[in-house]
Amino acid sequence: QSLVTYRDEYLSGFHAARYDLGLGDGFESAKQIMSPTIDQAICSDIGGNHQQIHWKDTEYYAITFKHLLLPIWSGAYRYRGKTWAYLINGQTGEIRGEAPVSPWKVALAVLLGIIVLVVLFYLFGKDKGH
Repeated sequence: QSLVTYRDEYLSGFHAARYDLGLGDGFESAKQIMSPTIDQAICSDIGGNHQQIHWKDTEYYAITFKHLLLPIWSGAYRYRGKTWAYLINGQTGEIRGEAPVSPWKVALAVLLGIIVLVVLFYLFGKDKGH
């Protein structure tokens, strides 16, 4: 999927959120996220069963940034006194969030599954016994 140049009409009629983290703070956060991967690469280069990193000097090259408009819909609903939030990625359709789960319905589904397995075992096991 490719990026296109921003145009004002992309946001016409929609609410948009500005970034919460400044460029410098975002880069520091990115460094923390990258650090374990860098450490793993160092350990892989060292080889062997046990490695210790006593010192490292990480350099970053060709650092750039881009502001991106990402189509994300967010919402929430109340069910039985609890608020359930969700996010929908407008580009991939992926949905994130939690949904209420009924313990009774889960127990019923498990019970029905067991009954179906017992019936199938009985029917197919009966044929092999004769």
